[in-house]
Amino acid sequence: MTALPACDGVKVNLLQGIALEPGQTLALDTPIKFILSGQGRCGYVNIDWGDGFKTSDYGYPGRMDLSGSDVTSRTLTHSLSAGAAERP
Repeated sequence: MTALPACDGVKVNLLQGIALEPGQTLALDTPIKFILSGQGRCGYVNIDWGDGFKTSDYGYPGRMDLSGSDVTSRTLTHSLSAGAAERP
């Protein structure tokens, strides 16, 4: 599993994964819910989706707990772009 520095560059906080929310199916141009996972707490993360879009300063009021049981603080929605997928 790849570990990526997250949360203001503090190395003790790691974004280790992003997964589809249970019941979601990967599809293009459809809003899909993703759950972040890792270690530590942070106020925001930046995500490059690889389809030409970036989520900047995604956060939850208060602090996001990447390993806690409250997944609502680390669940986000993104629509993967079909047009971006066709780029060379």
